Amino acid sequence: MEDKDKTKVQLIDELAEMRQENMGLEKLEKKHKKAKEELENIVNISPDMIGVFTTEGELLKANPSWEKVLGYTQKELFDLGWTNLLHPDDVDKTNKEVENQLKGSSVVNFVNRYRCKDGSYKTLEWQATFAMEGIVHATARDITKRKKVEDEMKQVNEIFQDGEYVGNVGSWNWGTETNEVQWSDNLCRIHGLQPEEFDGTFKMATSFYHPDDKDHVQKITQQFLDKKKPLQIEYRIITKNGNEKYLLGDQKIILNEKGDIIGIRGLLKDITERKQAEKNLEQNQYYLTKAQEIGAIGTWELDLLKKELIWTDQNYLNFGVPLGTPLTYEIFLECVHPADRDYVNNEWMAALDGKPYDIEHRLIVDSEVRWVREKADVEFDNNKKAIRAIGFTQDITERKQAEEEIKHSKEELQKLAAHMQVATEQE
Repeated sequence: MEDKDKTKVQLIDELAEMRQENMGLEKLEKKHKKAKEELENIVNISPDMIGVFTTEGELLKANPSWEKVLGYTQKELFDLGWTNLLHPDDVDKTNKEVENQLKGSSVVNFVNRYRCKDGSYKTLEWQATFAMEGIVHATARDITKRKKVEDEMKQVNEIFQDGEYVGNVGSWNWGTETNEVQWSDNLCRIHGLQPEEFDGTFKMATSFYHPDDKDHVQKITQQFLDKKKPLQIEYRIITKNGNEKYLLGDQKIILNEKGDIIGIRGLLKDITERKQAEKNLEQNQYYLTKAQEIGAIGTWELDLLKKELIWTDQNYLNFGVPLGTPLTYEIFLECVHPADRDYVNNEWMAALDGKPYDIEHRLIVDSEVRWVREKADVEFDNNKKAIRAIGFTQDITERKQAEEEIKHSKEELQKLAAHMQVATEQE
């Protein structure tokens, strides 16, 4: 009897335990159901496209974002499959990515294009698991707008890089808090570097300064930082290859909201060719000046429309006029010997009608008579009106004096010869 009672008690306890277990299972089922509903809600409201695929091209599951992004209904998507939506140019690279998944690799930030129902294409960025038994779980984000902006920025950057290259200009940025320096590719090239060779340090950036210019650049830069105003500076560098270059820099300070300096941004232009041209011009000008000085040749230019006459320094000397004196044709005539003025003026008026201008005449220079030769080319407009003339004036006083002495000697010889002939006849 007692054994039977024990059995009943045991059965009751076991039933009670089973009830408890069933209640726990019910709770777990409810939690599981709730979690599943929450997950489905998250999947359904996600702006990203979430789906389950086979590696053979089937689309097994797709959240509503697929329809929002591509425009197809879910039935149309399932019927088409994912491979039939690929852009033709993206098929090969997508297949290679699937092959990697079959080998156990996950997909991270893979980009391809899918065809929309209206025939356009959207650019998608994928994250996916590796393939398990031919099944893949993946998400895709529509980055079409972002990609367009990136492409436009890339194009702008390429145009900027091309502009820097053509203009022989480089840009840079220095973060004063981090002490990091950024150089554009062309600025690296100006310094004789490949872009990857620049380490982004202030030390390297300043190591190219010409030894004779380094203190000057640092001094000017400090003044620039103190005044917080835009600055233009010219200095030399020694490139990696040992070449000397001239740079012209424009730089601007970057301030935060408190007005504190947080960086400097600037442009550097390689002006080496210009400096060399200036040097050559100065040298040629020196040679020309010396040649004019030695040959006593001065040049002049007359703008007949503006009535402006310009002389070189040697021309001022030839005419005995103080350097820098404002000039006109009338002032020029006043320097001419009074006896030659009408002749010179008439010849000039004839030159304005097309006659060659190549004359010799006298000047009064510091109460002394000097001889000059003048020659000019006159420029005419389409109406054959004289508009401009350029010419030279050469002091030929010594030549004229020599000619006069030769003439005088000839006359003396002729007189002597005549005297000797008379004397002979008398004998």
